[in-house]
Amino acid sequence: MSSPAAAPDKETLKLLLPLRYDGKTVVECNRFVSQLLIYWAVDTTLSTIELKVQVALSLLDGDARAWATPIFAQLAAVQIGTQGATTPFANEMAFLTVFKARFGNLDDAAVAQVELTKLCADKTMREKRTAAEFSALFKGPADCSGYGDLELRDKYLSGIPSRVYRKIELETFATWQAADKRATEVEQILNVSRARRPELNNFFSARGRGRGGARGGAPRPQGASASINAAIGKGDFPGSCFGCGKQGYRHFECPNCKDKPYTKRADVRATVASGSTQAATSAPVASSSASTNTTAAKSESSELADLMAQMKSMREELEHYRAMKEESF
Repeated sequence: MSSPAAAPDKETLKLLLPLRYDGKTVVECNRFVSQLLIYWAVDTTLSTIELKVQVALSLLDGDARAWATPIFAQLAAVQIGTQGATTPFANEMAFLTVFKARFGNLDDAAVAQVELTKLCADKTMREKRTAAEFSALFKGPADCSGYGDLELRDKYLSGIPSRVYRKIELETFATWQAADKRATEVEQILNVSRARRPELNNFFSARGRGRGGARGGAPRPQGASASINAAIGKGDFPGSCFGCGKQGYRHFECPNCKDKPYTKRADVRATVASGSTQAATSAPVASSSASTNTTAAKSESSELADLMAQMKSMREELEHYRAMKEESF
């Protein structure tokens, strides 16, 4: 009669331990289960289901370990005799059934492709998250999807925020990682620009109200000149106001002229009237037709001077806006 086989020593048991499993692939899941069954059968010291499950859970990493954490807590409660604590599994097969249900149905490529499709098709979240956040979500499925570089590049570009995509859509990238690097750089530039934008927006809105107020009779906001100087970092104006001639001020920020719209109509009329008086005292009386022609000429001269003054004002403000835009963006 043969004697029972001796229990394996510790060195042999170490060699028989299953390889660690991180919950990534079906092949590794099946391998882990097969090795675990062999180890349970060989190690006779594992006399209870709790000990067997503990050994299995201690060999898990990554996603599999995160799944196992609550089970660890339940086993610990059973071991210290916590009131109401129950054994999570009745036997080995109960544990393996739950384990395979969680990790035995994975197909890396197919699952990753589905995840990428859902991620890139989510138009609502596309505008809410940053390019960096999208890249973090994209990387995992991309590595497991089996797609080529060009396919991954196109999918990546289809999922980044549109404000970033518009800046790089004409550029060429060989891989999605190259596109990601460029998108991150562009997003940082846009963030810096957005951080400087509130002061500029306040200035433009103030200028818009000021122009409307001038037409409607209301004074312009007095903070407009301070806003633009703060926004674009300019010093004192090197020229002079074309309304009153005050040195160091543009017309719209001149303390003498900023509260009222400026035209040269009154000045021109006074000049024309003065010239007409001198002509009347020194020249003979003209005919009625000559008087009519003189009146028409004075009216045309006044309108022409007025238009020229308005054009000069518009040109100065346009140059002012262009300088501010170049400085800010």
